Amino acid sequence: MTVIRDIQLSIPSDINYFDHTVIVDYDTGETSPFTDYRQSKSAIFHYETRCITSLYTCLLPEIHTDGEKGVIIQCVPELSKLSEKEIEMEMVPDFITVYVEMDYNQYFSLTDDLEKKKMALEVLQESMEKLADERGWDKQIFREIYNKIKELNYKNTFIYKKKSSPNRRYICSIICEHEVSYVDIYLEIKRRKGNKVLKKERLVRVDRPHESFYWRYLGDLTWTLNHKVTFTDHLHHFGWAVTFLEKETQLIWKVNKVSYLSS
Repeated sequence: MTVIRDIQLSIPSDINYFDHTVIVDYDTGETSPFTDYRQSKSAIFHYETRCITSLYTCLLPEIHTDGEKGVIIQCVPELSKLSEKEIEMEMVPDFITVYVEMDYNQYFSLTDDLEKKKMALEVLQESMEKLADERGWDKQIFREIYNKIKELNYKNTFIYKKKSSPNRRYICSIICEHEVSYVDIYLEIKRRKGNKVLKKERLVRVDRPHESFYWRYLGDLTWTLNHKVTFTDHLHHFGWAVTFLEKETQLIWKVNKVSYLSS
């Protein structure tokens, strides 16, 4: 039986929001308009709310469906003004579509990321409880997730990989911090005994906060020596080599960006 593996927040696409540029054909000199959909408000809304929707999805237990693999929450200004044609156009195969009223212009007027997270969670929670009523699901499941996210102070932080050094003295972790407008990927090394963090360093900041953009940076984590660890992208095209040494009260720490890692 299929279970929910993805939840998305969406707003209607509006051509007035798109960032128009012009492409020039240098052979003919003719120009043609080009639309960068990544700059549309609908795309920005989807990316910015992803930190909350992905966290909510990760906390979700197995919710069985009738073949649908996810939920798309369509946020519209007024439900009463939706036509059947508009509803039909927004339907996505294999996804449950839920409509909810939301003033998304108010969302874009917010300048504080925490307030954006709070607003996204409230809309998400309202929609999931509405869907629970329709599908006969236990609302308590969704209320526990809602409360857990608030306990986490709306922070979507997770460990992608964790490995011990060959001598078992150190632990290296790759930590992702998913925020409204970016995702930071850190490498952290701590002593196994006492759990003391030696250092945590940001390797990269991805300014499009969605799995489809930051996931390519997440590959293999390998200890090559007791005091040297490498981390590569998933295609092994580039990576980082971290060398460190504890010397009395001093920590020697060096990070090298590697454009290609040979096997």
